[in-house]
Amino acid sequence: MLKNWAMSPAVLLRVAVVLQLMLIAASVALVSSFEAGLPAHLQEWLAGDEQGELGVVALAVMPLFPGLLLAMLISSIGLLCLQKWAAWLFLVANLGGPCLYLCLGPTVEHAVITMMGDIEMLLCGFIIGVSFLTDALGPKQISPPPSAP
Repeated sequence: MLKNWAMSPAVLLRVAVVLQLMLIAASVALVSSFEAGLPAHLQEWLAGDEQGELGVVALAVMPLFPGLLLAMLISSIGLLCLQKWAAWLFLVANLGGPCLYLCLGPTVEHAVITMMGDIEMLLCGFIIGVSFLTDALGPKQISPPPSAP
């Protein structure tokens, strides 16, 4: 029955992008409720961290976050429209995010939110793989082999 059931790379790509966007939205929606479930001493640390001053490096990279979020959104929409340029923008945006996170210092989050972030990163890798290693964004340009003299 499922023997002939297969998805094209383009459908897989679109499904993965939609799942990733849904997972990000769910994480954002749930983060505050899960923070309330943290132990009291971690909640105190979070409250103190939110009131504390940001370092010079963190202040320097903060203006880059809106652009990074915009690039992630635009690239996701582009991937849903099966645009090749969107794969490159998606790759750059998803490599830039973790680099910027390093500048922000320590974080505390509930294990469920961490798990959701890990699944989102797995989906990110899957999206990059499907985008670059399949013909989801159009046929691959394979040059013909050189002719023998």
